[in-house]
Amino acid sequence: PEFDHDIFHFCSLGLVGELCRATISLAIDRIKGQGLVSFDLNLREQMWADKQEMRSVITEYSRYADILKLSDDELFWLTETAYGQWQSAISKLSDYQAELIVITSGADGCLALWNQQQYRFNAYLVDSIDATGAGDAFVAGLLSGIVQYGFPATHEVLNRLITEASACGALSTTSKGALVALPDESQLQSFIELHKPLIWKTV
Repeated sequence: PEFDHDIFHFCSLGLVGELCRATISLAIDRIKGQGLVSFDLNLREQMWADKQEMRSVITEYSRYADILKLSDDELFWLTETAYGQWQSAISKLSDYQAELIVITSGADGCLALWNQQQYRFNAYLVDSIDATGAGDAFVAGLLSGIVQYGFPATHEVLNRLITEASACGALSTTSKGALVALPDESQLQSFIELHKPLIWKTV
C-alpha cells in the first residue's frame, strides 16, 4: 500500500524470510518522512537457522524504528550487555534513532526513553492466568494511543500512552489465550478509572 500519516508496525519474525524482509524494507522506504515506523523486537531465536544473520538483521532493522519496543531480556541481547547492567545497555541505545523506546519488565512495569530522559513506570497488578500475547497487547495499546493523542510532546501525553498500553498488557493476561482478554475502548477506560494512575519517575 501507499502510506500517508500512518504507523507501520512489524517485529523480527517478519525478518526471517527474505521475501517478507524485502517487503518490510519497501514499506519502510515508503513511509519514511510521512508516518512512523514501529518495531517490536519480539526475539524468537529458534526461528533463525543462522544466529549471526539474526543478530545482524535485527540490529539493522532496529535502527529504522521511530518507536522501538523491547523486553528487558531483549535490551541486554540487542546491546550485547551483561544482564542487569541497565545503564550500560541504555547508553548503547543512543546508536538508535527511535524517538520513543519502551522496555517492558512484566509485573515490574516499564522504562520509557523519551526526550533524552528515562521514565520508570510501575505496572497494573492483576490476577494473571496466561501471559501469552501480553507484549503484543502492550504495543497495540501504545500505538492506538498514539493514533488518538499523537506522538508524545508532553509528559502528560507520554503518561497517558504508557497507562493505556500497560492496562492493555495487564488485561490481556487475565484469560487464557492471546486474544480472549484484549479490551475494547470501553473496557480499557473502565479499568483505568477503577485503578490508581500509574506512578512514574525520572531515573
